[in-house]
Amino acid sequence: MVAVCVSAAPVHAQNPATFLEAGDTLYLKRSDNPVAVRQAVERWTEAAEASDAPAEAFERIARARMFQARFADDEKQRAGYLASAEEAAEKALKADSKRAGGHYWSAAARWESIKRKPAMKVMQSLEDLRGRLEAAKKIDPSYEFAGPDRLLGVIAFQSPVISYPAADEHLAAAVKLAPTYSPNLLARARLEAKLERAAKAEELARRILALTAAPGFEKELSADQNSAKEFLPSTKP
Repeated sequence: MVAVCVSAAPVHAQNPATFLEAGDTLYLKRSDNPVAVRQAVERWTEAAEASDAPAEAFERIARARMFQARFADDEKQRAGYLASAEEAAEKALKADSKRAGGHYWSAAARWESIKRKPAMKVMQSLEDLRGRLEAAKKIDPSYEFAGPDRLLGVIAFQSPVISYPAADEHLAAAVKLAPTYSPNLLARARLEAKLERAAKAEELARRILALTAAPGFEKELSADQNSAKEFLPSTKP
């Protein structure tokens, strides 16, 4: 009788959680290692391929692509990352529409793609954008540090259809939910500046400048702090 020895595959080979964790570890290095972002996306792609419920992996991919779009070298590269982010978000939605992430990231990617387009092009997408963000907010208002309210507020005063009361309401809610998250404070500062409330914008800017970055957020906070400086009084003679 011949004994048959079957070699077991590595435990992590088809374990989505292991791939997710590996991607998360790599993504923490994003501020000073752009290659780590690409490697994180590769791990999360493997997680999606190994999972029967890949929405969480696709949400992470969408988030990473948005990070890459923000710090892209040129407009063509930025557009490519935004398209990839929207594609990943749509896959997340298809996998599980009861999670906030797919709704939020699809809206975030679309907004970044169209916000500089002609007004008519932007207006054609506003209803859909708001619908996705309201869906995300209903599922989890705290998602991505109050992302649904933050983006609803930004759209309310930066789109062609301006509503300062709506912007004020949504950004107040975002700051209340995540008061030390620099994008919330920066969006609020921009609204205050738009409303010619310079003292309030300066106060928010100084709050941003006093923040210390959580691990992985160093590059994003640094960029927000540089933007916040525009709301400080000029030091020129």
